Amino acid sequence: MNLIQRLTTNTQKSIELILYPKKFWTKFNVLQQEGQSAFNQYFVPGIIVVFISVVIGEVLFNSVYGVLWFDILVKAVRKILVLSFVFVLSYFILYRVSRMKGIPIEKIVSRRIVIYSMTPVLYASAVTGLFPFLSFLGLFSFYSLYLVCLAMCELYDIKLQRNASYVAMVMSGIFIGYAVIYVILTKLTALIVY
Repeated sequence: MNLIQRLTTNTQKSIELILYPKKFWTKFNVLQQEGQSAFNQYFVPGIIVVFISVVIGEVLFNSVYGVLWFDILVKAVRKILVLSFVFVLSYFILYRVSRMKGIPIEKIVSRRIVIYSMTPVLYASAVTGLFPFLSFLGLFSFYSLYLVCLAMCELYDIKLQRNASYVAMVMSGIFIGYAVIYVILTKLTALIVY
């Protein structure tokens, strides 16, 4: 499958996830049987789209002093690094907190949950990268936290009323981790590059 076909398939899958998340998570076991790596087939093309949209957005809208390719590439790479580190941290938090609370989740399942749940983050990053003046749409990324919790509720029959501490730990861990990673990488690239 070439990149365009993969993006079309992923767009259909992600629209279903965003609009009908319960239906998506009930079909999740079928998605696991596809035999393809969700990371390579879903996450990596999303990262590529984000990279391209950040570069295009910077060239079109933030080139007041001319096109500074080094700055543009630094911003695009920083965005990719933030998303990659958030993926790893979210996967680690979901797996460890779930195991700590006695939920029998497998590593590959938690990885796939995080990959699919990062769809709103990828969309928000692509749109705000392409149109930097729409940065308020970055709030759509919070929908990812809801998708993670809904996935755990649907796949492992977790009741929010009884497991409020579990949900709070997962959501706050992912949110705080994202904020810390973003601040650290922003400061590091500012110190190292400039």
